[in-house]
Amino acid sequence: MTRRSWPGLLAGLFVVNALSEWLQVRVWRDGKEHVMRFGRGRSEAPLRITGDAGIVDGAPRRGTEITFCPDARVFTTVGFDEARIEQSLRRMPVFKVGVTVTLSDQRSAESKTVTLRL
Repeated sequence: MTRRSWPGLLAGLFVVNALSEWLQVRVWRDGKEHVMRFGRGRSEAPLRITGDAGIVDGAPRRGTEITFCPDARVFTTVGFDEARIEQSLRRMPVFKVGVTVTLSDQRSAESKTVTLRL
């Protein structure tokens, strides 16, 4: 997939990064785990390999994890409309059948997780 095949998704990620206190991207690819962290929209360090990807269901782990914390200097309250997020994800043509998306809300002691199989 190239940047041109999913410009809306990248634009959304850039906005989330700019409005976050921090954002971390973790990618499992080619048998390795790659991590890059950002603070208030700026990279804190270059992309680095942090180790092996590990094995899931007998194959090297593959996928991308994006974790972020909304910036309290920008937002006075933080709320997410899970139904709207799910609808948006299901409408995105970049997601192929068989892709699993996990949304995890870790704002409180009790983490809430929703898994979507698209």
